[in-house]
Amino acid sequence: MEVLIDIDVGLGRTGVKPGEPVLELAKFIKELTNLEPVGFMGYEGHLTYLPDFENKKHQTKLCMKMLVDTRDLLNENGFKIEYITTSGSGTYMIAGKYPGITEIQPGTYPFFDEHMSKCVPNFEIALTILATINNQTGKKISH
Repeated sequence: MEVLIDIDVGLGRTGVKPGEPVLELAKFIKELTNLEPVGFMGYEGHLTYLPDFENKKHQTKLCMKMLVDTRDLLNENGFKIEYITTSGSGTYMIAGKYPGITEIQPGTYPFFDEHMSKCVPNFEIALTILATINNQTGKKISH
């Protein structure tokens, strides 16, 4: 079974730190029966809402560099890492152009929300919801 290793590029939510910790994990995985590390997943979601685009661009490239450098480290140590999947709706336009990135994951864009539209204005809001809420008083509130 092919395995992608989740790498923490700064969000701090999931994954192992880049570099040597990934190499150690990949060695462990390779020793297990029928598992083969073939790629990485990294998510720089902490950069999505940075208001200064140049800063966002710089920080995103640093995250991509961590992933590509880690790929190179593993490949220099006998692995064949082919896939690097990364990014989100707020940074896809930077990550998708970075050499070595093979896939992006901009998942918010299909239903784009108002909050996201402020940091990626080239998309439009694709979905609105009309709801009626009945509160404990029985009074209807519509939005």
